[in-house]
Amino acid sequence: LADLSPLPRTGFKGPEALAWLAVHNIEVPSLNNTAKPQSDNSLVVRLADTEGLVLSDLESKAETVARLETLAPTPGCYPVPRSDTYFWFLLSGVHASDCLLKICGVDVRPKNFPNLTVAQTSIARLGTVAIRDDRGSTLAYHLIADSTSAGYFWDAMLDAMIEFNGRPIGLNSLLALSGRVK
Repeated sequence: LADLSPLPRTGFKGPEALAWLAVHNIEVPSLNNTAKPQSDNSLVVRLADTEGLVLSDLESKAETVARLETLAPTPGCYPVPRSDTYFWFLLSGVHASDCLLKICGVDVRPKNFPNLTVAQTSIARLGTVAIRDDRGSTLAYHLIADSTSAGYFWDAMLDAMIEFNGRPIGLNSLLALSGRVK
């Protein structure tokens, strides 16, 4: 389990939000509840016909989030800053889906939850966006929810991980899974 909360992320809502992102060279997934990696390794998540979430690349070298946040949205597109209001954890490893199955009502096992699939669900009784985004050949899930519950959620995840010998890891360990080390 890694805490990626210090990394940039943002969102946009409204009837024109997805079109606005596309105009600004963002490859928006064509289906709701799916994610699409960008050429700079950032990740765009389509949560609804009217909502997109943008996660920075793990190395924070790309400036997609910062660039989007400096642009003036058009009518029908409203910025939803996510860095201050949502925590961002990443659960990875061979037992990641087994761990989530203990505390999540959605079956996130790989056979039922393909890579780049999104579930807006309850995990540990907290409304959470779960995004499968494997790190190389390693199973991985972004977990994004209200920052006021970050401590509770972190503890719940650590508890769920005990039987699988899970532990917290740092960003460099995650980058190593993708073949990139800072």
